[in-house]
Amino acid sequence: MKYTTDLSYRRRVDAAIAYIRSNPGADLSLNTLADVASFSSFHFHRIFKSITGEPLGQYIQRTRMESAAMALRSNLNLSVVEVALQHGYESPDGFSRAFRKVFGLSPKDWDRDRPLQKRKIGREPDAFPVYDQTALCEWADTYGWTPEVVTLPAMGVARLQVTDAYRDFEGVMAAYDRLWPWYESTLAQHEGALFLGCSHDDPDLTPLERCTFEWAAGPVKSDEVPEGISVAQLPEQTVVRIRLQGTLEQEDQIWQYLYRVWLPQSAYEPAHAPAMELYCEPPHTTQWQTYDLWCALPLVPAGAGTA
Repeated sequence: MKYTTDLSYRRRVDAAIAYIRSNPGADLSLNTLADVASFSSFHFHRIFKSITGEPLGQYIQRTRMESAAMALRSNLNLSVVEVALQHGYESPDGFSRAFRKVFGLSPKDWDRDRPLQKRKIGREPDAFPVYDQTALCEWADTYGWTPEVVTLPAMGVARLQVTDAYRDFEGVMAAYDRLWPWYESTLAQHEGALFLGCSHDDPDLTPLERCTFEWAAGPVKSDEVPEGISVAQLPEQTVVRIRLQGTLEQEDQIWQYLYRVWLPQSAYEPAHAPAMELYCEPPHTTQWQTYDLWCALPLVPAGAGTA
């Protein structure tokens, strides 16, 4: 059946994407990634582009640069040379040329605080400004944001991914409407049940048309999900989380606080894993106007995130 074949290919390409995102400084040659995806190297780059819409080499360079920019922004003690070596570049000059090609300026010219590109998110381009650190700290005091570092258990999750997610809110809603009823009827009452949204990309760093969002629910096994929904394994992971009971604007403020205030002062840096929304209440009950969720950012000890 064509549908089954397409889903199988999607899962195998997703395995390669997960490997690239988790290992930006590793050997990301065509042969290595083809082995990860269980394809022949002769066909893999064509299959990758047909499914993702982006050439493999371009995808590798872009995600390496986005990971490097994240590392530079999140750990001000890291030098450009360290980040270059940690992301698979043999020389700082080669890294700087690649960084400039993607972001339009060299890493040394970036002050690590201002955005690398103008943000235009969703239906309201100016809804999410970049806030200064003083305002973020004041809001943290006002709203009682209390970052907690906790460990989430490993689990299998059913997943539906949406591409171009920041510009296609209807697609995000359609995926939610497909996954949530199944979760509510089969998993919600089980101990440890979790419904989450995963942001694989940062719109400050990733071109909006390449930003993806994923709904996920667990814990599940691969034979428990409906046809057309894939399964992924989430590892045990340490996260910092802040509870949100408010609007999308407040959620954006929390993410900026975590990335720009809490993280640089902590003993951690971001793991090569997506930021997550861990839902306490389903958002459709408030017509998507307010939210009750945890903003959760995966962490590793400082110095280990890109080693």
